[in-house]
Amino acid sequence: FVGLLSRRAMLPLIVFSVLFGFATNLAGGPDSIIGKWLSGLTDVMMKFVQIITYYAPIAFFAIFADLMSTYGSAITESYGRAMVVYYPLCFIYIFTAFPLFAWFGGGKHGVKTMFSHIAKPAVVSLGTCSSVATIPTNLTEAEETGISKDVAEMVCPLGATMHMDGSCFSCVLKIAFVLGALGQDFSWGMLIPVVLVAVLSSVGMSGVPGGGYIGEYIICSIFFPQHIEIAFPILVAIGNLVDPPATMINSAGDYVVCYIVSRFADGKDWLDKAIAKKAGS
Repeated sequence: FVGLLSRRAMLPLIVFSVLFGFATNLAGGPDSIIGKWLSGLTDVMMKFVQIITYYAPIAFFAIFADLMSTYGSAITESYGRAMVVYYPLCFIYIFTAFPLFAWFGGGKHGVKTMFSHIAKPAVVSLGTCSSVATIPTNLTEAEETGISKDVAEMVCPLGATMHMDGSCFSCVLKIAFVLGALGQDFSWGMLIPVVLVAVLSSVGMSGVPGGGYIGEYIICSIFFPQHIEIAFPILVAIGNLVDPPATMINSAGDYVVCYIVSRFADGKDWLDKAIAKKAGS
């Protein structure tokens, strides 16, 4: 228990925080003494982070300059090869998984309807690198699609911090890249723990630009505890390169997930009814 505040126990800390949040809600929620204290502490920490972010660009370029001076141009080539793998994978996922989700949730009209509305959330998330900033766009497109307000207002805000399939891809890429940089093998036996860490650490990420840094800490604490000073700067550098397409998948995917939830909440013919209603009006 005492190790929860150390960098070697980030994943247990997330589990503890989730349980503590449920317990606080059961004990009175935001109106309780603990709830008000946590709300005030959140405001303080946001200001604290804001002060740090003023100097973050200087720190990032200093770290990258040190990496270049230490490893030379070879590290740039390595980053390039990683991006050649990652970027096509993102678009393959968008044009294979998303249509399947839309077809399952919306039926025969789901795929066409999804592609006619997904462009705006994708562009907004790609430009802002923020799942939270894309919430209003997702809600607007969901309303125009015919998704009920209850479903959209539940799925989109929750998805901004919990639905991170693009971040899962990037997490696996980061781990594989650092293993290669440190000369370690990526064995088949590591596949299951890597996937679990990718999923769980992605859920713990914030929906704002740079929110994935908590994921880097988790990766370092679990896979590279003895090389944190080397692994973390590399992970941060890769994270900045893969963040735009990862956020695009995360945020645009929130809109697509609304189709699946609508199928269970409003029936499998919900989209047909929405299209018929729109045609009638």
